[in-house]
Amino acid sequence: MNKELEANMTLSHYRIVSKIGAGGMGEVYLAHDMHLDRLVALKILPPEVAADKQRMQRFIQEARTASSLNQSNILTVFEIGETASGHFIATEFVDGETLHQYIAHKRLRLRETLDIAMQIASALAAAHKAGIVHRDIKPENINRMRNPDHRRPRNPKQSPAQWSIPIQAWSWVQQRTCRLSKHEGLR
Repeated sequence: MNKELEANMTLSHYRIVSKIGAGGMGEVYLAHDMHLDRLVALKILPPEVAADKQRMQRFIQEARTASSLNQSNILTVFEIGETASGHFIATEFVDGETLHQYIAHKRLRLRETLDIAMQIASALAAAHKAGIVHRDIKPENINRMRNPDHRRPRNPKQSPAQWSIPIQAWSWVQQRTCRLSKHEGLR
């Protein structure tokens, strides 16, 4: 896809609402899923990614693996698809702000800092258990939900998940090829 999508255009069964971001792996749009009547984040892959068979296979494998994860701090993948206009991935839309934006205007107390760190660590642990490694963990890639009430914690003593990590920063790797060494890092 070479041109930017505009409001009210459709891609498959998604009606574009607005553009909400862009990065190395494509443009992201807020869209309305006309089948299920819900808002989603729709990531449109750049043509150079879609044209590269290895990158597309890796992308599809990452999406499949990530969609199998059921953890309240990991963004839910709804669909990967293709139209005449290009390839896309539809995910849960997190209405909120990034951790970077949040800490820019608020001084965090120790308890809140630890709560955020525990939610991020919980998401990373679930992903690592499934053989997925996050390639770009940083405050700009962690999103805070405005209204986390719809996500139910597994443990009733836990607070509801407020922070989630989007799919575009995950990378699937085979479990047997990963090892962590305090001197060498992740391999």
